[in-house]
Amino acid sequence: MEDFPSNKKVIDYCIANGLITDWFLFAPQCLRIVPPLIISEEEIRAACRIILAGLDRLV
Repeated sequence: MEDFPSNKKVIDYCIANGLITDWFLFAPQCLRIVPPLIISEEEIRAACRIILAGLDRLV
């Protein structure tokens, strides 16, 4: 993201929609994505939809 406030908006949106994510302590403008070791393709697609919707809200 451009800055931490923008990143925080996306993170808050993701969490509100069931996707747990966070930022990096050393790079607060970066979104951290840490999927579980076992994840289905549909779960990946669902997570991507949530992230993209959060990013669309920044525009």
